Amino acid sequence: MTPKQKKLLLELQSKKENEYQIVHPFDVLIHSVLNTIPFKDLVHDYIDDILIEVKTSIFSNIEKRIKDCDNPESIYEDLKFILENGVDYSKSQRIRKVLEMLLLRLDDFYKSDFFSTFFYSKYSNDKKTALNYIEYAKKETQNDLLNEYLNTGNPKYLQVILQKRNIGFIAKNVKAIWSAEPSFFYKKQIIDLISKTKFETLKFIEEKEVDLYMLACLTNKKISAKDAMNFLDKVAKDKKHFSILNLSKNLEFKYVEQEIKKYIS
Repeated sequence: MTPKQKKLLLELQSKKENEYQIVHPFDVLIHSVLNTIPFKDLVHDYIDDILIEVKTSIFSNIEKRIKDCDNPESIYEDLKFILENGVDYSKSQRIRKVLEMLLLRLDDFYKSDFFSTFFYSKYSNDKKTALNYIEYAKKETQNDLLNEYLNTGNPKYLQVILQKRNIGFIAKNVKAIWSAEPSFFYKKQIIDLISKTKFETLKFIEEKEVDLYMLACLTNKKISAKDAMNFLDKVAKDKKHFSILNLSKNLEFKYVEQEIKKYIS
């Protein structure tokens, strides 16, 4: 970015900030200046935070032009080299954002590289972004995903584990997963996945989470109507209506009816 371009951009940005009309020409004019900067130079200006006053417009201009840029592989490799040679957190995040945009122009090799680079980063934002490209991972990642979930409690990692539907792995680690206190939504998913073939691994919830254990029994078909009603008596009042809903999918109307009537009598 030349001094003249920088000066003009700052003048336009100042005009924009003092403009009270909804419709004004200054965004368009800012992009008109940015379009005159060679794409690769503009990327480096963004990475180096050259003009923070116009940073949002610079990023937007990169997004608009990236589909037509020349040599996206070269730009990717250049930015990756900068990243690997050590940068501060803020700069690393800007590099990641541009690298991800470049993936639109690059083949699967680069998607795999992006995943391995950022999933094993020390920064949580990098790891979470990398999850979008986990299908391109070259090695098995389930243990790494589990460790991330147990260390952070972030459900994004658990969500990916469950999407893989590796029932043996989930059943083997169900106690550890449960110890991280996943939400009811994820507990229900786990029960749906493993109770039909790995029912015994869920026995540990029988005493403390009767409603979920009952659901596991229903899913596994290991419960009679009489046992189901006995379980229901042990379910906490604030959860009982959800358990009735689960029972309604498996039991005859007469059993569900007698429980529902208790709410209106």
